[in-house]
Amino acid sequence: MDQEDLPHALIWEDLIELWDMKSPEGARLLSRAGDHLYERGQYKEAESLCRRALLIREQVLGPEHPEVAQSLNSLSVLYMTQHLYEQAELLMQQALTMREQELGREHPDIANSLQNLARLYVAQDKYTEAEALYRRAITIREQRLGPTHYDLAVTLYDLAQLLLTQQGYEMAKPYFERALSIFEQVRAAGHPDLMRLTEEYADLMFKVKREKEVLTAPSSPHQSQPPVP
Repeated sequence: MDQEDLPHALIWEDLIELWDMKSPEGARLLSRAGDHLYERGQYKEAESLCRRALLIREQVLGPEHPEVAQSLNSLSVLYMTQHLYEQAELLMQQALTMREQELGREHPDIANSLQNLARLYVAQDKYTEAEALYRRAITIREQRLGPTHYDLAVTLYDLAQLLLTQQGYEMAKPYFERALSIFEQVRAAGHPDLMRLTEEYADLMFKVKREKEVLTAPSSPHQSQPPVP
């Protein structure tokens, strides 16, 4: 949403409240405004708009509509950012279940829900659960979006970061490499995302090299001798 559109969304919220105006278009406007406020760090205001959009969608479109799941997902991410993990997980699980029922288990939107839930689990140190969700999201995106899609690269990067902290450099390396390869294809040279990932991969390779040097270095003869009394 453009900056100039935000006041219109806020006015629309007042009109909806005043005249009891409810429509899918109004809910979408409120949802976009809420997302915009979230990106600006105005979480309280964002929550108000997202909740209003959710209520309208439930009333106008029905409680099982995909746009209801979208509102649940937006609210859950908002809560996760504020470390309200229990509330966030409840809404994420609800959105995931709704999307699976409406769209099927292999729809690209399912991968979005899986990735958000995986990030929530990482924030709570639930690494085994997070890894399983990342891997499922990767499979969906490979099959439905193709092997060079940007969204696939993002999930590969997330999994690489998780493996890096839990299983070491060698386990993370192939996922970093795949993510970097896709970024190089879909991002122009000098793009911040590409530059950041290139720097992180270079740092990873340096650490892999150092780790190998430590493991293969001969032990000092002094280290193997018992202390002299």
